[in-house]
Amino acid sequence: MRTSGDPRNRDFAARHVSLEGDVSETLVALGYDPQTAGGLLVSIAADRAPALEAEFDSRKLFIRRVGRVEEGAGVVVE
Repeated sequence: MRTSGDPRNRDFAARHVSLEGDVSETLVALGYDPQTAGGLLVSIAADRAPALEAEFDSRKLFIRRVGRVEEGAGVVVE
């Protein structure tokens, strides 16, 4: 089941996303879902990530690095 925001998010962002390898449709849907595309994903400079991770750990909150930014254009999901 998908929300009504899924197709709108796909229409808006799909031209910037390329899927490489065997990416499941479940993972793709999660990436476009408006309920998970907001507060669950944050972008931060690599040198500041350890401080953010330490803060989350001190509060017993879950945090996980899921990607990195590289020079270029678009988003690659592997």
